[in-house]
Amino acid sequence: MRLAFGVWLILGTVVFAEPAAAWRDHRLTVSGVTSAANVRVVVGSGTAEAVAQRPAVTGEWSSADKDAYAFEPKYPLLPGAKYRVFFSEKLFADVTVPATRVKTPPVLKHVFPSGDTIPENTLRLYLVFSKPMSRGEAYARVKILDETGKAVKHPFLELDDELWEAGQTRLTLYLDPGRIKKEVGPRLQFGPVFEAGKKYTLVVDGKWPDANGITSGNELRKAFTAAESNAKAPTPGEWKITAPATPADPVTVTFPRTMDEALLRSFLSVRTDDDKPVAGTITLEKGETVWKFTPAKPWTPGGYALRLDSRLEDVSGNAIDQPFEVEETTDRKKKPVTVKLIPFQVGGR
Repeated sequence: MRLAFGVWLILGTVVFAEPAAAWRDHRLTVSGVTSAANVRVVVGSGTAEAVAQRPAVTGEWSSADKDAYAFEPKYPLLPGAKYRVFFSEKLFADVTVPATRVKTPPVLKHVFPSGDTIPENTLRLYLVFSKPMSRGEAYARVKILDETGKAVKHPFLELDDELWEAGQTRLTLYLDPGRIKKEVGPRLQFGPVFEAGKKYTLVVDGKWPDANGITSGNELRKAFTAAESNAKAPTPGEWKITAPATPADPVTVTFPRTMDEALLRSFLSVRTDDDKPVAGTITLEKGETVWKFTPAKPWTPGGYALRLDSRLEDVSGNAIDQPFEVEETTDRKKKPVTVKLIPFQVGGR
């Protein structure tokens, strides 16, 4: 009888063991579950109510051991941060990622567009930090003030999964497109975010912690003036292309308007006359109206070309020969991505 009771106790422990979560082998793991399909990981800071309503961290589960699974996040989990693992609505476990604290405070290195004047229909802002930042706080830490010092209401398109690059040092903020396009609900309700001729200030909270919980302590402010809208699509026919005068000079493209900084770095490049990529460094100047490409090695005299991807946009979201704000028609179709080569010459031939 005693043996039977011992067997029952052991089996009962296995069958009724509660799921558990832990940080093991540099990753978040759960055990005591037959499947991780319904397990949800959320940022664990804040009130219990706020944590319960928070969207799940994006990622996938993989088998780690018998009845154990490892979480592979889309973006790295933050050192020192607490995460709550929900096995059900009421059953959860908290896990804290070990902190490797670097006490150097984060610095906001760049804000794009970088110019003092931007069009009133600007679509994106980019914030570039010196260190990986904490996630889930962007819309509470960044605001736009009008000329009176009053915060503009709901300026951003607030996404559950903030648009960070993999290293969490570069954040993309979309201005609400519904307040850019005319005659749509958000614009009719709140008006445009920016109005031409008026001054605004972008404010980044100095209490925004980095991935290790360190804050800069200094609020950053960037003042700018809104200009008239860019309604037309950019076209290469309006650009001034200056070929290198010497083998060490850059090839330069000057635009009549502010272009999208991130897309300029991705969708404009240099090729040889036999369509091979040329290695080099891109430099942007004068508020993203000047693009310069300096080759890693001096130019060899001959023919080259700028490779232009049609997905390149100006700061207002107008793509090459495709305005952002167009009339919607029943037969309108999304334009296919195209590539155009714009030739230029280095030296004589």
